[in-house]
Amino acid sequence: MELSSDEEDDGSHVRRRDLRARAVNHLTQVAQFASLPSMLAGSSSEDEEVKWGGSVPGKAPNKARDFQQAKETLYRQYFSGEASTFNEVDFERRFRMPRQVFMVVKDAVLGEGPFIQGTDAFGKAGIDPVVRLTACLRKLAYGTSSDSNDETFEISESVINRDFPVMCRIVKEKLGRYLNNAPTAEVVASVQAVNAGRGFPGMFASWDCKHFPWEMCPMALQGQHKSGAKPSPSLVLEAIADPHLYIWYHHFGEPGSLNDINILDKSSILLSILNSSFDLLTPEYRINNASRNYLYFLVDGIYPKWAIFIDTFGNPQTDKETHFCKVQEGARKDIERAFGVLVKKWRILGQPIRKWYMENINDILDCCIIFHNMVIEHYRGTYAINDWAPAQVAANDLQGANLARLTLFGTDNNGQPDPNVLGPGQA
Repeated sequence: MELSSDEEDDGSHVRRRDLRARAVNHLTQVAQFASLPSMLAGSSSEDEEVKWGGSVPGKAPNKARDFQQAKETLYRQYFSGEASTFNEVDFERRFRMPRQVFMVVKDAVLGEGPFIQGTDAFGKAGIDPVVRLTACLRKLAYGTSSDSNDETFEISESVINRDFPVMCRIVKEKLGRYLNNAPTAEVVASVQAVNAGRGFPGMFASWDCKHFPWEMCPMALQGQHKSGAKPSPSLVLEAIADPHLYIWYHHFGEPGSLNDINILDKSSILLSILNSSFDLLTPEYRINNASRNYLYFLVDGIYPKWAIFIDTFGNPQTDKETHFCKVQEGARKDIERAFGVLVKKWRILGQPIRKWYMENINDILDCCIIFHNMVIEHYRGTYAINDWAPAQVAANDLQGANLARLTLFGTDNNGQPDPNVLGPGQA
């Protein structure tokens, strides 16, 4: 069959159009493959984390800060000897520690991490290490936001947020001897002397737990960190403290849904006793007409009936039991007072925890306990209870087996136990 000339022209036109379309598609594919490496490179650069520093279009210029002026002001206020603007009372109130303790902290921290005097590209001195340390301590002491002291110390919020956790880690590394460390024999003897005067021979410390609200608890973990009594997520601190409020051992980080018994099953304090790193053996003493040679702790009624735990009577029936409850519950307030002093002195612990990660939260708490214990250690020999307790023993002529009579009752004029006379501290 033969095609007419018009039909033949129409077929040629269709074939030419198809050829042009295939050519265009081919060129488009070639161009796409050619640009693929640059596309991949562009996507990877967009995913990379933007680094600080450098000239970036649209970035706000650095604020003009006078680091030298901040240094001179701080040194004039606190570190100019007798010419300082603020005296030692002001120093201790603002730094939360006496000057002698601060100097120990300063010597441990300076020269580590960011706490080194540096210079910029023009040779201008940067932030003074003491100013940087003071700004971090103020955040710990007052619990304020990171930019609250910018006008005073000329330190930006981003710098404080970077340096603050570093300071906590350095303190733990350099001053860890004040954390979870067994007492010496001399300290045990002095603590026992105080407790014997209070009517508890052989007692070493009080044992209890405290909840800390966790504001930034991840949503996935909130269920296990809540309890009926504490509807908000919380973390639990378990600790023991002596009459001077020194926190010898602590265990932190268990979820708030656990009670004291559950936490005791996981306690690192109990583990220290079991592996003998915290030795409870002590010179023999008598109580309840029985000889004992190990330390014990005062606890509340939820703790198990172990020999190392002395709790109160849930429902006292006699005058003797009632008086014992009053004295035991009064002496057990040591740990409650220790918690109170810790939180009031370091206000960052008195606010809901605003950190995400347990590592950072642990570092902050440990740092506060270290500073707390350093202050207690500094003042340990000056507390009035050191003289009051032996005076009680001498005044009542109570020695050896008779020491426990201070707990059971007060004494009459002949030194004999009398249920009608209140014991020490019950007047």
